[in-house]
Amino acid sequence: MADPQLKPVPRAGVRFEELDGEAVVYDRSGHKAIYLNETANVVWQLCDGQRTVTEIAALLAKEFPEAAADIESDVSDAVDSMVTARVMTLSAPKSAPPEASS
Repeated sequence: MADPQLKPVPRAGVRFEELDGEAVVYDRSGHKAIYLNETANVVWQLCDGQRTVTEIAALLAKEFPEAAADIESDVSDAVDSMVTARVMTLSAPKSAPPEASS
């Protein structure tokens, strides 16, 4: 399960294509295609390296309150699958810079 405090971001060099409701991510070599279901497609589009897994799940829970109970695990599973497929990475949130002492 993806650490909820990490920030998912697409790997450099992957290509995302969406056509007629279908979404596909191609790995760097272009030899492997990963098909994204509707949930994974929405998650992919929210993975910009700025939001944590928790923040993505919260955003989707607001949009789809009827599915809120399952959203956190669905987001985590989708991110895990994309990390395993090597089309996404997880980065730790940047910590605040230390305060300057006077």
